[in-house]
This record gives sequence, structure tokens and C-alpha cells, in this order.
Amino acid sequence: MKKLITLVVASIVMVLLISGLTVGCGFVLTGSGNLKTKEYAFSDFNRVEVSSAFEFEISRSSSYSISITADDNVIEKVQVTKEGDTLKIGLETIPRLGSLTLKAVITMPQLRGLAISGASRGTISDFSSADDVDIKLSGASKIEGTLLLVMWILI
Repeated sequence: MKKLITLVVASIVMVLLISGLTVGCGFVLTGSGNLKTKEYAFSDFNRVEVSSAFEFEISRSSSYSISITADDNVIEKVQVTKEGDTLKIGLETIPRLGSLTLKAVITMPQLRGLAISGASRGTISDFSSADDVDIKLSGASKIEGTLLLVMWILI
């Protein structure tokens, strides 16, 4: 009888431990509601990659600027990097996202490429190009705006 009670107690403890580990693995990052904005000083890029459910605005300007607005408990998890001529914006790997604010506002002189993923959505405005512009969307991502493509005809 004593062995049976010990076995039952051990089983209950084991189930509780496993449940606790499983709940820990299901961490959901939820925004605090207190927004913070951070500026980045990258330049000389003509391509942009946005992921991680960001809302974005990209517009033409003679100068470069990058502004990220996010909940104060999330802003340090935002990753903004430049690789070659590509500006990359996303979040560090987080298993699950709850309700939060992720917004990027970017100005740049020329747009040659745009890759949007991870349910990101946004707008582009005031760009024109005589060169090819690569635009790639994946998942539930969405983009709106206008891009004037100029064709030259040589006679």
C-alpha cells in the first residue's frame, strides 16, 4: 500500500513538472501598450526586407531615415541590420506573438527591391525607376502603393 501511494504521488509530481515545462514552452510575447520609438542611422541601401508582422511605410526622399515604434517591452527584440545594399527589419526568434505594435517608417532615395514576409503589411510611395524592381511577398503579407516604372526607348 505504501508503494502504491508513493507511485501515485510520484506520478502526480511528474505530470505537474511536465505541464509546467510545456506551459513554459508556449510563451507568448504580448505588448505592454507603452510605445517607444528608436531611430537607426543606416544609409546606402536600396533594398528592404521586412518580416515578423511589421506595419511599414516606405517613401522616397533624398535622405535616409529609419524609425521603429514598438511596445517598450518589445523594442529591444527588434532587429534592424544592413547587409550589402539591403536593410533588414524583423524580430528575434519568438515562438508566439500576442497583441503588440511593430511599426517601421523608412525613407530612402531609390527602391530596387522589397521582400515582405511574416504577415507584414504596409505602403510604398513616391518611387519611380527606369531599372527592374524586385518585389516579393510571402505568407499573409500585403503591400499597397504606387511605383512608376519608366521605360526608355532608344531610336
